[in-house]
Amino acid sequence: MADQDAEFLSQFDLLSSPGVVGLFDHFELVEVLAFRAGCPDPTNIFTIAVGLENGNPCTAEFLNDKRIRIAGLKDRFFGIYRSLLRVDDLRAALEHFFDNGVWKPAAESVSVGNLVAVEKRFVPADSIDQIGLNRVTKNNFFNGCYLLELFDLNKPSVRWLTDNPPALQELSRKVSEIIPLEFASLSDRLGNIIIQFPIDAVRAQFGIGGGNYQVEVAWHPQVEERELIATATSEHDKSIITFGQRKILSGQTTLCPNVGYGTLQGFLWDAGNDLLLAATGEIAFLRTMSLNSAVTGPEPRVFPATLDPDARQERVWLSSFPELNLIGSDPTKSIAEPIGARIFEEEQDNLARQHEFVQYAAEPKSRGVDRQRALDDLRELICSHGAQGVWLWDPFLGPQDILDTLFCNPTSNAPMRALTFLKVRSDVEKKANADLAASYRHKLSSLQSNYLGINIEFRSGHGPQGWQFHDRFLIFPKSGDKAAKAWSLGTSVNGVGNSHHILQQVDNAQFIAHAFQRLWSAVDGPANLIWKFPE
Repeated sequence: MADQDAEFLSQFDLLSSPGVVGLFDHFELVEVLAFRAGCPDPTNIFTIAVGLENGNPCTAEFLNDKRIRIAGLKDRFFGIYRSLLRVDDLRAALEHFFDNGVWKPAAESVSVGNLVAVEKRFVPADSIDQIGLNRVTKNNFFNGCYLLELFDLNKPSVRWLTDNPPALQELSRKVSEIIPLEFASLSDRLGNIIIQFPIDAVRAQFGIGGGNYQVEVAWHPQVEERELIATATSEHDKSIITFGQRKILSGQTTLCPNVGYGTLQGFLWDAGNDLLLAATGEIAFLRTMSLNSAVTGPEPRVFPATLDPDARQERVWLSSFPELNLIGSDPTKSIAEPIGARIFEEEQDNLARQHEFVQYAAEPKSRGVDRQRALDDLRELICSHGAQGVWLWDPFLGPQDILDTLFCNPTSNAPMRALTFLKVRSDVEKKANADLAASYRHKLSSLQSNYLGINIEFRSGHGPQGWQFHDRFLIFPKSGDKAAKAWSLGTSVNGVGNSHHILQQVDNAQFIAHAFQRLWSAVDGPANLIWKFPE
């Protein structure tokens, strides 16, 4: 047995010892398994064993009544198998694996990859940021938990799944409908075996009391109290504001007086066993709460899905402009505000440099299919950022494109601008600018719509005062203390999702907004106005 395997078992023995982190007598074993005709053993997709106290005997069973089938993987089907193992039985299965390379937690063997034992790790509960491993742990809501993991490094046994992201996403979705496992977003854990030790021996509640950061400790009634070390830090702008450390048995203890502002973290350390028994992620406590309130209208906006007179009617429920209300006060606000503004700008710069993007029609099979997904993404952006205004800049922009996007803004009377160059893709459709503008005006003015809450101005950039443009942008202009945002569409609205393009948030959105505003101001005349509502 290799040294790292022996150390793994030693850590298993420590974490499963009664009263150290819990009182475990069983482990609930949940295995996501792949079956294939002609293969005697199923393949491990993901396995987790969770320590339980007073585990109730249960019949080992598949949690899915029907086999899980995935499109594109016709020769495989999947099952979710649940069983209950005594602590000694799970340890024996681990030892057998280390000695023989065979994973056999129950009566049947399971095919696994090249599993490597890794060091134990402590996983806190989610706080300000979601912790990725909590997508696959069970009920890690309180003190946190320890994980031991057998890691499939090269994943040869599941390569057919990791190399097929659509199939992986579909499998993860179908599994999560049965049990709360979201392993598609943790594809590095496919093929792994995880053993989870929830911290149940003691509970620690970190919080604010009288301006001080406190911890309250309570022991499991069947676990004898022992001395622990509680530690807390408060950090702001990458600086330590305060630090506190106390020895504690149980009850409530102040760790940091007058914590002020910033994010807090708390830790509970068991020096006798060299273990964390509680840890928080970064947390922040509310002193001032800002609420955006908006009134939902009693009547929806009604408009046709297409320009066809017989098109189905779409409905968008409207709300008013959000109003900001502050509740409570923060004596440190005068200090935190300017620092926060600078940090926000730094974070915005970092995000801009990451160049995150969404790709459409990247595969031959997805061309045309991605049309609805691309439109949904544009509408989601408009719903999320368009309360204070939306500007749509596209040389091919036409009436249908405005129906597909701006009409879907749920904020009543949000000021929206649309700028086209009256370009069309078909020679048959080409008309003089004035005739095409008149055609667009007629189509938008004669919709089967109540135009409720619509506030749109549609202009063309042609003519002696305007100029041609090529790029396509969705812009949310600067409003108050909110910086401008802009997305490059990669293609015209009438073609999103039909052929390959990338929707990408752009650097220096304010420059894009300035460029749009410059052209918009240049074509501020009757010859360039296509349609405006209200007039």
